Amino acid sequence: MPDVLAPLLAALRDVKVPTTLRSSVIALLGTLVEAVPLELAAQGHSAELASAMLDLLALEIVTRKPAVRPRERDGSDSDDEAPVEPAATSTDTKLPQLRRGAMLLLALLVRGTRHQIEAQLEQRASAEDDAANGGGRLAGLRLPGGGALPALDGGRARSVVQPTPLLFPARLVEQAHTVAQFAASRDIDPLLQHQANDLREECELLRVAHASL
Repeated sequence: MPDVLAPLLAALRDVKVPTTLRSSVIALLGTLVEAVPLELAAQGHSAELASAMLDLLALEIVTRKPAVRPRERDGSDSDDEAPVEPAATSTDTKLPQLRRGAMLLLALLVRGTRHQIEAQLEQRASAEDDAANGGGRLAGLRLPGGGALPALDGGRARSVVQPTPLLFPARLVEQAHTVAQFAASRDIDPLLQHQANDLREECELLRVAHASL
């Protein structure tokens, strides 16, 4: 896993890499989260991704449109105006696709964590039901001469549910909620505002899930 993550994270953090390519890197990281969530969580990589996305959004949220350089009175461009950089090679970190990718990856991590907790709660409830109903209990077997073997209770072993490493650390939930709330109300990109509202709702659902543990 480190062999795959290291170059992706290096490209993501390199401000000289075109923004479109950095956005594609975030999409690849999302694919990794979906493919090997437990491995990422167990090794702490998912927490590293979450922190990186929160830092990116905190730095790159755009609250107002960039100023447009005034043109000459006759309508032509001024002679010293810099040429427009193509979007595909632009390193402008304020392009919306970078923020959108970060917001989507955060939502994926938060939603995945909620599903992990819900699965744990279901397993716990099932194990408790088994234990209460004597699930897997083998009654003592009668032996010739009136003796009996002791009962074997398989329900006890199944009542212990091992916690699963979570994708999104509980310590970052409030920060993610704050960033999402700010982006939803202040960023100029309508799509990002919608994504931020989704993330905010996911954080609130994750709070409830954590409270149930």
